[in-house]
Amino acid sequence: QPPWLPPAEHQPQGSRFLPAEQ
Repeated sequence: QPPWLPPAEHQPQGSRFLPAEQ
């Protein structure tokens, strides 16, 4: 995981690479 993203378990399925806001 890139350090600027939270762990994948905290991310929605479609937001593993970019934050949901983007």
